[in-house]
Amino acid sequence: MAVEIRPVWDRSETVSVRVCEQRGELIVRAGGERMQFVLREERRGRIHWVERAPGRRGARNVPVSVGDVVCHCLREWDAEQRVIELSLGVAARAHRRGGRWERAAKRLAGQAHAARRRESVSTLPFQILFQHQSDPEREGPLTPSLAAERIGYHAGGRPDTSRLLRRLGLADQRDGSARKPRRQRSVGYRTGPELCRAIDVDPVELGSERGGRWRSYSPATRSPGGATGSSSSPMAGAGC
Repeated sequence: MAVEIRPVWDRSETVSVRVCEQRGELIVRAGGERMQFVLREERRGRIHWVERAPGRRGARNVPVSVGDVVCHCLREWDAEQRVIELSLGVAARAHRRGGRWERAAKRLAGQAHAARRRESVSTLPFQILFQHQSDPEREGPLTPSLAAERIGYHAGGRPDTSRLLRRLGLADQRDGSARKPRRQRSVGYRTGPELCRAIDVDPVELGSERGGRWRSYSPATRSPGGATGSSSSPMAGAGC
């Protein structure tokens, strides 16, 4: 069984979040791009999520935490819950095997529980909305200067558009001492409402409560199909 969700905030109608429990994978599509996360059970007692990232010699597996995968569910409750429950189910099965599997099972379960409390949101929704609103074919398109001005990003007396684009994950930034360029893929809960102001979007549309506090997605605080109003469709079949 798989579920595919199309967020209601997506004006471009290109975004989908798909979880296939049988294959143990999350696939996010947006603007022609595709991200794939797979829960792998390997020999020697290794169980972990990986991102299938493009490389020079084809796709490579980059280890990621459960929290990273949940972050890429784009604040969609159904997808988040399925990823967490899938992780806990695999951890429980590994724990029953005992031996060398117990340590990996405990680690995966710990990540799954911590993922509920993760205080970060993906930059992907902000990127899609910004690019949609800045389309030059739109009437009165949003400019980087205006967006930066809205949230007080300034440098040298002018709107700091470079900082804005880096925060949105649309421009490279240097990664610590390694000096490797990278794109920001998530922001903290305090920055989320700030970026909402930049692109003039109600934070509630992206999973925030009134006042800027982002919702906790535990079953005790929210029921499925609640605030975001996104459309989801279950898909059955051997290949998900």
